[in-house]
Amino acid sequence: MNDYIVPPTQHHPTFYRLVLTTTNGASANGSDTNAAIATLTHQGCPVSGQNIAFNLSGHAKFINGHKETVATTDCHGKTTVYFTDTQQETVKIIGRFNEFSAEGFATFANANSGQVLLISAQVLADNAAADGVSANRLRYTVKNTSQIPQPYNVLLFSASGAAQPDEGQGVTNQQGQVELRLTNVKPESVVVTARLASDPDNDNNTQLTFTALPKLFALIARVDQDNSPNNGSAQNIITYTLVSIANSQPAAGMRLDFTATSDAQLNPASGTTNAQGQLTLTLTNINAGNTEVRTVLQEDTRVYNSTVVTFEQ
Repeated sequence: MNDYIVPPTQHHPTFYRLVLTTTNGASANGSDTNAAIATLTHQGCPVSGQNIAFNLSGHAKFINGHKETVATTDCHGKTTVYFTDTQQETVKIIGRFNEFSAEGFATFANANSGQVLLISAQVLADNAAADGVSANRLRYTVKNTSQIPQPYNVLLFSASGAAQPDEGQGVTNQQGQVELRLTNVKPESVVVTARLASDPDNDNNTQLTFTALPKLFALIARVDQDNSPNNGSAQNIITYTLVSIANSQPAAGMRLDFTATSDAQLNPASGTTNAQGQLTLTLTNINAGNTEVRTVLQEDTRVYNSTVVTFEQ
């Protein structure tokens, strides 16, 4: 891998940096691919939405059938292009952004060599909390049939359910390894797939689990007034108390949202618990019969209460 930085000029007082990483070892059969990953940064920060122009030497062609192509950087400042060859050779690929450029080299193997690559996965962390922050982790290793690690191979990552890989792809290091982090906001078991960019049919599927967060609060309802007339002004009254499960202490400053059946009018429709962890709701109705009030803690919708009051005719 080589990278080239153009010195600052009066038109470019700060640095852009373009780095090109290439993979090797794809079969020269016209279908297997090597890849080039361009990373564009500005003062060390990723630059997204910029076009990188690529061109190839030798007999290699991009998957669009041309020797030149353009690709746009993602939110990580990265973009990847794939190319094939029908000749056993080493080719040069050059990426350009304005006057900034970087080059790399990729080798295509004999199409009759029959090299098979194997992907294995080691689970480094499982059963992470489904909080959108805590991560499960995998370490992938790519080896050939002789168990020799294979560096510079691109793995493409995907996952089932609501799991989110931190990266859509990764490149194996000198030990043939690359690590992946995944987060989730939903407690569930998911299947994580890693496939070789050069051979998409060659993949590894590993199951991970994201666990539900424990509830931190309990919501208690006390009916202070019931069986009021259905005259649209007489009130039924419910007082809610929110407490911490860990120590049974009141939880102040937490927002509760209210909904009700039978067209009852609520006051308030939502509100915040006071220093005693309490919030009082009044409701009126012009309809007689039972009204169900559902109250939900905005911070954790698993914490809720359903209470029925009656309006008499």
